[in-house]
Amino acid sequence: MREPKLQHALGRWRVISGFAERVPGTKLHRRIVMWQAVDRIAQPVTPASRGGVDDGVEKDGVEKDGVEKDGVETDGVETDGVENDGVENDGVETDGVETDGVETDGVETDGVETDGVETIERIDFEPAGTAPYDRVADRIACSEAATEVAGWRTGSIDAIYIDPPFGTGVARLGRGHRYADRADDPDAFVAWLLPLLEEGQRVLAPHGSLFVHLDYRTVHYVKVALDRLFGRDLFVNELVWCYAVGGKSRRGFGRKHDTILWYARSADWAFYPDAVRVPRRGGSHMRVVLDGDRPVQEKTDRRTGRVYRYPVAAGKVPEDWWSDIETLNHSDRERIGWPSQKPERLVERIIHAVTRPGDRVADWFAGSGTTAAVAQRLGRGFMVCDRERAAVDLCVVRLAAQGRALAIAGTPPPPLEILRSSC
Repeated sequence: MREPKLQHALGRWRVISGFAERVPGTKLHRRIVMWQAVDRIAQPVTPASRGGVDDGVEKDGVEKDGVEKDGVETDGVETDGVENDGVENDGVETDGVETDGVETDGVETDGVETDGVETIERIDFEPAGTAPYDRVADRIACSEAATEVAGWRTGSIDAIYIDPPFGTGVARLGRGHRYADRADDPDAFVAWLLPLLEEGQRVLAPHGSLFVHLDYRTVHYVKVALDRLFGRDLFVNELVWCYAVGGKSRRGFGRKHDTILWYARSADWAFYPDAVRVPRRGGSHMRVVLDGDRPVQEKTDRRTGRVYRYPVAAGKVPEDWWSDIETLNHSDRERIGWPSQKPERLVERIIHAVTRPGDRVADWFAGSGTTAAVAQRLGRGFMVCDRERAAVDLCVVRLAAQGRALAIAGTPPPPLEILRSSC
């Protein structure tokens, strides 16, 4: 049997060997050659090496416990065709994730799923040696949405924001990541999404709200379905998010907005307008006058003669069309590489509007993890999931890094539990 440290080191070098062998002459390549020599010396004598069969191990394809050495996939990490974006090959680190040591910048992910066995990884942000605390852990699951949400308690969620695939019928591409979108068939799209919307209605608290982010392809079909599900009287707003980035058309006006449908669970929905105030715009139809040393916007109703005055510094509650939040461009520092990533400011406004610190937010199309990241930063709990392992991996890195930063600042978030049940 190999010594554990040697076995661990060999495992790490094998993960990157597919990359290194394509770059001869580098320092990394020379180290790989050295470790391959050590590997041959360290190989144990097994029945398979004498020509026999060793417990289902294929010696040619070199597959053992689900690890392909030739296709170079280890615990879901592909290095053959790996994007070398932030990859430190010497330290075997990709965006801060060490693949074989299963440690992310000092964060131990202790219960890695093996051969379909469901285990929960846990990241604690409290400083080592402090007493355990009783806050409910945040949760991210690598799972089909229907499977995950079915296990949530009725009435346990204060707000849901979902940004499902838009039904473009094409693969969505990001920086090194991609996912297959739903087919461009609105009726089939609604049939697929409706059971999840029904589950969303079930898990919402009486004061809770559901936000569904879509575009022109399916939004009208989904609105009719939501009117029937929640009732037209519980439709609160059609939020139009306007942006400038994107293509233009020679045969029509540029399609430069998405639509976010807001439905409430009951007539007693929560709304905190003072939490989402924005600056008042200059150049409006109102005149600016001074009230003492305070500027105010003022207008007079011509019919009644009543004067309305609005302190400029107090801002205003935004209307249902938002043009002050731009979409992320390709070089934006907030981008983490997942397609269709939404800006944190957009989700932040929604979460501020309908929740308070300590409330719980959900998103079952987690994608890049923006909903979870904003909730964590604002002191809200969260439960999110995504069916794509790559998306969940990105979310975990993002949330772990932010959680550590919050802990250093003196406001550690609750523990983060990662469930990998079906990815």
